[in-house]
Amino acid sequence: MGCGNSLDRHSSSSDHNPVPCRLDLTPRQLELIRFSWDLIQKDMLVTGLEIYANFLKNLESEILLLFPKIIHTDENNERLIVHEENLQHHVMIVMKGIGKVVDNLDNPALIHSFLSYVGQRHVQSNVKPHMLERLWPSIDDSFRTVLQDVYTPDVRSSWRCVIDFMIEKIAETMEEAERKQDFRLANDKNCSFAHLAD
Repeated sequence: MGCGNSLDRHSSSSDHNPVPCRLDLTPRQLELIRFSWDLIQKDMLVTGLEIYANFLKNLESEILLLFPKIIHTDENNERLIVHEENLQHHVMIVMKGIGKVVDNLDNPALIHSFLSYVGQRHVQSNVKPHMLERLWPSIDDSFRTVLQDVYTPDVRSSWRCVIDFMIEKIAETMEEAERKQDFRLANDKNCSFAHLAD
């Protein structure tokens, strides 16, 4: 089965106009993704809450701190309190984002643009690229629970291709933004000490 993430990194295109990334799925994989997504989106909130229940359990404080509107400690710092309404709102944003990718699997330029936007938003929220690695295990467990017998090895491998692709492209945008930020900080630092060289 195909599962290639195709991006010509050595293209003559400039860095400002990269070749849109392409997810190489077979027709059968596309069919499996779309069929299983139809089932998932019948109750997206339940599936999304399952994903976040898996994602947030046993997480270190570094990641929990990224969700201050969703998770906080009580007055005595003894237990975590979840703000259900905010959690559900965030969950639906994530699930609709997955849906946008599924609905546009034949439109690589749109997917590239959308995932770049998602990456930029995550940078603004201080999310680090390595944190995204936790997503697939959470999604995998949740889809298995929700889809049950429908979640065959072929369906699972097809979803793995899509989610890995999404994570890779979001992480690339985040890493690029971090490099630009580091470059700006280095330039600012050099400028602030430039007078010492006079």
